[in-house]
Amino acid sequence: MLPVNNHPAHYSRLDLDKVTEHYSLVKRFMAWAKQLDYLPMGFIPVIPPAKWRLLRAKLILEEALETINGLGVQVTVSSSICLVPPSLNQPETRRLAEFNFSDAGEQYVDLTEVVDGCCDTHVVVTGTLVACNVPNGVFQDEVDRSNLAKFSSGHYIREDGKLMKPPGWTPPAISAILDALRNRVPAKESQHEQQSPREQPATTDSEPGRGATDPGA
Repeated sequence: MLPVNNHPAHYSRLDLDKVTEHYSLVKRFMAWAKQLDYLPMGFIPVIPPAKWRLLRAKLILEEALETINGLGVQVTVSSSICLVPPSLNQPETRRLAEFNFSDAGEQYVDLTEVVDGCCDTHVVVTGTLVACNVPNGVFQDEVDRSNLAKFSSGHYIREDGKLMKPPGWTPPAISAILDALRNRVPAKESQHEQQSPREQPATTDSEPGRGATDPGA
């Protein structure tokens, strides 16, 4: 786990290029599918073109809904969803949908669909990090550290089951790590991140874990 230290200089000394094997496999697929032609060399965070941002959003929602369906849970939306430009994305101006969840019954649970949905969700959210040219290792370590720190001295659990964070708890320092990535001297990707043309298949129709007929792959 990472120590509690939100100073950007701290993260500049960490292994900012750390990725999991799963990340490398997803990135390989996306390169074969010609979805990464806009990325610079090395891990420098970027905003993907609109066509790829739309694809990532669609894939994430599809797989999340598949997982929810497999759990036998019904979801209803009580108000319309209003999306606003990032410059207006503030709590006082943002209007989000209110979702209501209900249990449809154990007879509607499909564990095969749950497992498939969870694995596919892992693929598409990892692919979104790839699309943003962001390595997953250091960020996941920081989020895990921050989550476990919620159980430090001073935390308690309310009657309704909500965990109340201890005094002094800080959220994961995502922005600080992103700044460290942006401000460092670009480094070449490691050899295992680069794929030789002879390794590439002739055609690729889907992301790892997704059916070949799935749209938007």
